[in-house]
Amino acid sequence: MNACDLPAGLTVFARRVRSPDVVGIVIVGSADPTYFEMAIRAVLVSWIAAFAVAGCARDGAEPPLMSYADYPQAVHLVPYVLSHERAGSRGALLYYGSRHTYDPADPQVAEIQSLWESFRPTLALNEGGSPPAATSVAAAMKFGEAGLVRYLAQRDGVPVESLEPSVQIEFGRALNAGYSPTTVKVFWAMRFYVSYRRANPGASAEEFMARALNQNTGHSVLDGPPTDLSDFARAYAALFPEFPDWKSMPDEYLDPASSATVLNLISCEVSIARDEHMVRLIADAVQRGERVFAVVGASHVVIQESKLAWRLSGLSIRPADARFPRAKKTVP
Repeated sequence: MNACDLPAGLTVFARRVRSPDVVGIVIVGSADPTYFEMAIRAVLVSWIAAFAVAGCARDGAEPPLMSYADYPQAVHLVPYVLSHERAGSRGALLYYGSRHTYDPADPQVAEIQSLWESFRPTLALNEGGSPPAATSVAAAMKFGEAGLVRYLAQRDGVPVESLEPSVQIEFGRALNAGYSPTTVKVFWAMRFYVSYRRANPGASAEEFMARALNQNTGHSVLDGPPTDLSDFARAYAALFPEFPDWKSMPDEYLDPASSATVLNLISCEVSIARDEHMVRLIADAVQRGERVFAVVGASHVVIQESKLAWRLSGLSIRPADARFPRAKKTVP
């Protein structure tokens, strides 16, 4: 008997065990968990979820992504690491879901390097585009985990690709959902700016935004207005008249798990397009025999897990040394 054959009540338990209130009662017995309890429950939930997903792999229709509305209820640790390796198959996957960092001393950095050495990939995939080559870990970390993956791949002669879809795929979904071209452009620019602000505290926001607004993306909307700072500031202020200074926008305005602002809603559409693309890219590479080493934000791994498990006929939760409970209000 596998998880798909269990009585209905147990199947529901396996699916709902990610909910903090269910886990608190059934697994730990605490509605207000301590740090230690959070860690224990997250490991137990991962095991149960892995059992349920592995048991249902390739049984019935392909499952959907976990919704971003459901994600805030998910209980997991960061980093969240999945692996897929089957006897007799050349293809394999090590999927490292990180907490985004630009700090070379972050314990995740050493862990990613250690896993890279032991896994011996034939293809590397990174979230975050194609940062320039670096000659050291410290220099690479200026571009976060993407820079680190690119550095390791270049050092060892491993082919490397971005996990990001084209701007046509990514932003086409938001436009098709009915958001105006100007609002989509504001979201696009602010997403770049927030990442830049994290990596470069104290740098000139105006200089960065002036360059960003005039990038040649090859997309008619993203290359369209607003293209100068004054027009951009007016477009942003029209969206948030109560908080018109774009330079001080809270990171939470881009959280795809929230529906508080129009930028959150666009972020959700864009994130779904990205997740669907990542699943296809990873699964296709593994199925053609690549040993894939991929690093993304932890939320993406959790959201994609069931879909990837179905396509690859099973995934395993891999222990990680640098784990800690995720912050509840943000999506890595």
